[in-house]
Amino acid sequence: MHPLNKERGGALRPASGQRFLVAGAGLATLILGLAQPGFLTAQQTLFKAADEQMQAQKAIVNHQFDEALADYRKALALSPNDASLHIGLGIALIGKGRLEEAISEFRAAVRLDPRNGMAQLNLGMALLRSGKVKESLDAMGSAAAIMPSSPQVHCQLGLALSTAGQEAEALVEFRKALELNPGAVKVLNDLGITLMSLGKPTEAVEDFRKAVKLDPQYTPAHSNLGQALLDQGKIPESILEFRLALRLDPGYLKARLKLSQALLRGGQVDAAITELQQALAAAPSNTEAHYLVGVAYLHRMSQGEAIQEFKKALSLQPDYGVAMVGIGVALAEQGHVQEAVDQFQAAVKLNPNDAEAYYNWALVDLLQSKSAEALQHLRIAVKLDPNQAKFHYQLGVALSSQGYLDGAIGEMRKALELDPGNASAHYTLARLLNRQGDRAGAAAEFTRYGKLQQAMKTQRMENVALEIGHGLKEMDAGDLNAAAADFRKAVQAAPQSADAHNHLGVALAKLGRTDAAMAEFQKALELQPKTAAAYNNVADLMAKQGNLDAAIEQLHKAIALKADLAEAHYNLGLLLLKKGEKQQSQEEFTKAAALGYAPSFEESAQKK
Repeated sequence: MHPLNKERGGALRPASGQRFLVAGAGLATLILGLAQPGFLTAQQTLFKAADEQMQAQKAIVNHQFDEALADYRKALALSPNDASLHIGLGIALIGKGRLEEAISEFRAAVRLDPRNGMAQLNLGMALLRSGKVKESLDAMGSAAAIMPSSPQVHCQLGLALSTAGQEAEALVEFRKALELNPGAVKVLNDLGITLMSLGKPTEAVEDFRKAVKLDPQYTPAHSNLGQALLDQGKIPESILEFRLALRLDPGYLKARLKLSQALLRGGQVDAAITELQQALAAAPSNTEAHYLVGVAYLHRMSQGEAIQEFKKALSLQPDYGVAMVGIGVALAEQGHVQEAVDQFQAAVKLNPNDAEAYYNWALVDLLQSKSAEALQHLRIAVKLDPNQAKFHYQLGVALSSQGYLDGAIGEMRKALELDPGNASAHYTLARLLNRQGDRAGAAAEFTRYGKLQQAMKTQRMENVALEIGHGLKEMDAGDLNAAAADFRKAVQAAPQSADAHNHLGVALAKLGRTDAAMAEFQKALELQPKTAAAYNNVADLMAKQGNLDAAIEQLHKAIALKADLAEAHYNLGLLLLKKGEKQQSQEEFTKAAALGYAPSFEESAQKK
């Protein structure tokens, strides 16, 4: 729904490595002769023009664009037919944001010297910036013909071709630039972006990785690598890259928005909302941030709040069609079907090529049992964006419901071609093949489905273990707030993990948030009634509240489940001692000691 964050280069810069392109002096042959009284000789005029040009170049390097403009104009008054001076004046005008005037100067330079590659290059770059893509390509092509060994020319031509939608041709130019300069980090980044546009995320990942290896501080490559990984479904890896980009530049808004999308894809809704709140604190009028908050609320099933955020996005940008689609989805989930359809129709009217609007409209059609309309809208969605696996999947489901078995199987295979890790598509395809009588094919798909489910479960648990490990380290270091944040991430990654809830409860209890801690322990026991540690922790909270009998009951449950839980024996001994049952308490202390439990003096003092 959102385009790739294309963090490209492309500012007007000199081939020499300075910030701006500055041509050579280009002075004519010196003319010998005597000066007439009151006039400069031709030689003196040329030297004066060269001096003004040097002063202008220094001013540009220091971003003193007003001074540069004045110096270049003095030089041009002395030498009006010097193409290099028109180039320099154009660059100074770019610095002042006067794009059309700059283009006029670059055109003047080209008229004076059509074989001046720098004049053609600067003209092409300025035209591209002004949106005159066809003219830009003509100028860039001329520059490439004049300077075929310039990596900068091939890179800029690649950017112009990409802007024109000629991605395959752009790819050729970026690769030429890299042949001439293999260590060009920004070109590797641009190459990766182009590969993404061509639907080649695996190759793109390779180039983004090369870029960050060459320059680990180059934040756009980290962000784009995160996007490429996200497009491959590698959510934990993508989150890591977005976080690396933000560590390098905490104010990098686009990376924060992309991170929030990755977190939403990974089911970490609360973490995503936290990132979006930071984004909105920095940029309260950011349309996309409001839209993504709306998406997050949809994940929470808070449709009313979602609609409010989508409306905020539309108030900032009335033609933001995806927000209309979001409102339609929220209304459909609330059961307001016709109002939802109205939103999808409005989105399509605004943008007839909005594939997502047609897709969601089809889902509402299916809810109303309008199969013919659903098929029509899904086919439009697939035609508009044939690379969306979910479109093919849903079209397959719709075809299957209408009895078009062969068509349904074809769409499922296409969905899996685009997204091989789609477990639902493997399962549905297996059922369709079984209906068709292809038992072997069905068995193979059921097997793939089972393996994917197991892999997803393993990956989830690995993520949980990683966050719990971080939390335990933070707890050992005494940073309870950071520990609680890590345990909460573990809960968000795997809401059904009793272990994650239990650890979060421990951190909250140490922070004095007793009610929240108790809720986490109870959730852990609801998910896994045989979690002995959770019973022990519930007992600890009950004891602190003065409910000794209930706490003792919880400790007995913990010991019944795990007889070697030394801390439970020790805690039971303490409570029995408080109740005056000295013999039984001593027995529990003895068991705890036999199991190797030896609390510190501080721990003992806290529990007495």
